[in-house]
Amino acid sequence: VQHEFNSRNNNKAHRTDEISKERLIARRGQVFSITLRFNRTFRQGFDKLQLTVETGPQPSVSDGTRSVFDVPSTAKSKSWGATIQSTQQNEVTLAVSSPPDACIGTYTLTVQTGIPPTSNNINRTGSFILLFNPWCSVLRCLGIPARVITNFASAHDSDGNLSIDTYIGGTESSDSIWNFHVWVEAWMRRSDLLGDYGGWQVVDATPQESSEGLMRCGPAPVKAILEGHTKVKYDVPFVFAEVNADEVTWVIQPDGSKRKVMSNPRSVGMNIRTKAVGKNERQDVTNNYKYPEGGWELHLQLHLHLQLDLGLSKRYTMS
Repeated sequence: VQHEFNSRNNNKAHRTDEISKERLIARRGQVFSITLRFNRTFRQGFDKLQLTVETGPQPSVSDGTRSVFDVPSTAKSKSWGATIQSTQQNEVTLAVSSPPDACIGTYTLTVQTGIPPTSNNINRTGSFILLFNPWCSVLRCLGIPARVITNFASAHDSDGNLSIDTYIGGTESSDSIWNFHVWVEAWMRRSDLLGDYGGWQVVDATPQESSEGLMRCGPAPVKAILEGHTKVKYDVPFVFAEVNADEVTWVIQPDGSKRKVMSNPRSVGMNIRTKAVGKNERQDVTNNYKYPEGGWELHLQLHLHLQLDLGLSKRYTMS
């Protein structure tokens, strides 16, 4: 049996393609695909497949470092599974899923074939790496308080002008407003910064834009986001836009100029939540990130900071 781990497509889907495009690096709990090639036509429903994944020096089912499962099989919360995505003559493409708490490390994958699978038809196909998103787990393991934040109606400001622009009669904008976006807050001192910016810091394990050439975001002090201190490191302008950007509609004129016809400052970031401590309820943390809309003095003070920090005087001229 020959195999193809579809590393380029899988790694892009698992956000590991910046690590490697040639070797499969998957995140646990997320489905990845593999393609198997046989020396004859695969007969779905007749030919049987059984997969074995193993990691560590002494793989053990009881330790969670070895799993044997049939194809097709449904993955449960504590087990591996695989389904058939497609077949074509002697090729079969499988969707393999791992449990969200699977052991991380380098895995070997073995395929058994037959009617039913027998030990005489064992093919060790190759190895892959299983990772996990580190921020929520590793921070707490290190003793750093951390919590998950959900920003509903989250802005994705692609050009850094702190607005989500829609153009009528012109090219399509790459700005967007997501139904929600999730990041992590970590509680830490910021002795690397001048000023009182300790406390909750935004760190985003799934950044939407690159920062200084790398896909990363944070730590960004929540206090700096609240006050509009966009020169404070790291990535405060992007997170500020996620919760504060105005939704602006422009009409493109015949001469190529644009005219603003609508501006909505209240569509983005109006509901920011985390899980309450000790109970299964949501806690509203919106006021940690932004002042209530409508306060003239606070509104003016905030935008003056933005003018000085980012040179957005034309965009934010008060009228």
